[in-house]
Amino acid sequence: MCKTMNELEKVVADYRGLKALKEQVEEELKAVEREIIGSWIQMKNSQRRAKISQ
Repeated sequence: MCKTMNELEKVVADYRGLKALKEQVEEELKAVEREIIGSWIQMKNSQRRAKISQ
């Protein structure tokens, strides 16, 4: 499969764009994971306080 230099440059630019998008999505996933874990911990702490006060 032979490509011209312009075609190769376009493929490389597409690759870089997709790689940047992947990094952005991974950062957003980590943020959502932290939010879920934080909410879960807060819920567990609330449940413990409710049990103690009963």
